[in-house]
Amino acid sequence: MNFSSLFGRMWLKNSVPALALVTMVASVASAQDLAVTIYNHGQAVVTEVRTMALEKGESRVDFRDVAETIEPRSIRIQSLTSPDRFAVLDMNYEYDLINAKSLLDKYIGKDVLLSLPNPENHDKTSFVHARVVSNNDRPIFMLDDKVYVGSYTSIYFDAIPDELRATPTLAWLVSNQGPTTQDIQVSYVASQIRWETDYVLALDKDGRTASLTGWATIDNKTGKAFKGARLQLMAGELNRARPERDMVAMAQKRTMYAEAAGMSEESVFEYHLYSMPRRLDIANRQTKQISLLQAPGIAIERRLLFTLDNWSGNTPWTNPEVYVEFKNSKANGLGIPVPKGIVRAYQDSADGTSLLIGEDRIDHTPVDAEIKLKMGKAFDLQAESKILESKKVADKVFQYVKEISIRNGKDAAQALSIEDRLPGEWTIERSSHEYARKDSSRIVFDLTVPPSSEKDLTVVTYKVTTRQ
Repeated sequence: MNFSSLFGRMWLKNSVPALALVTMVASVASAQDLAVTIYNHGQAVVTEVRTMALEKGESRVDFRDVAETIEPRSIRIQSLTSPDRFAVLDMNYEYDLINAKSLLDKYIGKDVLLSLPNPENHDKTSFVHARVVSNNDRPIFMLDDKVYVGSYTSIYFDAIPDELRATPTLAWLVSNQGPTTQDIQVSYVASQIRWETDYVLALDKDGRTASLTGWATIDNKTGKAFKGARLQLMAGELNRARPERDMVAMAQKRTMYAEAAGMSEESVFEYHLYSMPRRLDIANRQTKQISLLQAPGIAIERRLLFTLDNWSGNTPWTNPEVYVEFKNSKANGLGIPVPKGIVRAYQDSADGTSLLIGEDRIDHTPVDAEIKLKMGKAFDLQAESKILESKKVADKVFQYVKEISIRNGKDAAQALSIEDRLPGEWTIERSSHEYARKDSSRIVFDLTVPPSSEKDLTVVTYKVTTRQ
């Protein structure tokens, strides 16, 4: 064991020479390109191109600084310089990283140098050779045939074992019949990185138009910082059992732009890919927000909806739900696939204070589809429903009369939709108001409800025949 130069270089107890980490057969130069494609479900495809110095024939190469959460079986390696004359013969993912515990674990049964406190003079320390016996709860050493479990100020190691790494490393055995300098592309799937979308819908004072702003929030816990990366965000429900090569393949069909945010969008397979126009730095253990879209002046519609699902019973006085709806169309200032996320709606009060008026979660929304946001319940409107009569008119055939009463406490008339779900095969025998058949089981009344008092309510009645 060689500690001859240790006492004159006490800084070694807090630092380690970088050249001792790994003996390189082929050194890795700086990255030439880095792309990160992040998925909603918490994975990303990392694609990196590095210029590497290689030996002719077989040699070992260490590819350092990969994500700690890499999925080793997802790795793809190819030479961009000479793909037909470069091959990886075997590959190891080395993730036994250097720390105090791993060093002691590797030195079990070997000698180290301990710095022990001097009980007679606290300003001095004693240096003794010791053998590491165990390293479980705390290290145990052998000192002159005695077992020592006690305090120490420092431990000095003769060298760093070759199998320990400073960073997660891909160790390859490669065969190279091409140039000794090549651009090598490595792609792999990493976990513990995700992106989510948050939207702000700011309603104008008239409540008829609004501006929509979208932010992509990235949370990186991969153990790797991505510096100067080309960032892409993939939206869609991906089957996570799909081979990684399908995740990386990019078959472009069309491209649209969220011009205000500067981010381009394209269709890939059955998903949508959003690409940032500039390179970004994403630090490890960082949450980063990026502007995804900005759409001012979109037309919106406020809708009040009273929904009935219980045909055989009564519904007590209930406040109808309030929805804000708008179309995801180019004519309405949008017209791009909108990723799923949470929409928070705001409207300013008379003194200019921004007020949260509701929030809702939307799913992935294609172009020209309606976006429907549930804001809450209307304060000044109430409705109730009653079954006035019900009878069996034949085998499995029933008739009932339903009455819906609406109270409007506002000073102005209000538009209200009433949606009722009807059982079985049904027919409306009569109705006090016009209705629309929404689908095979639902009807909708679109009403204008004037201001009312307890004695002056808006009442809707209709008779239904249904076959069970």
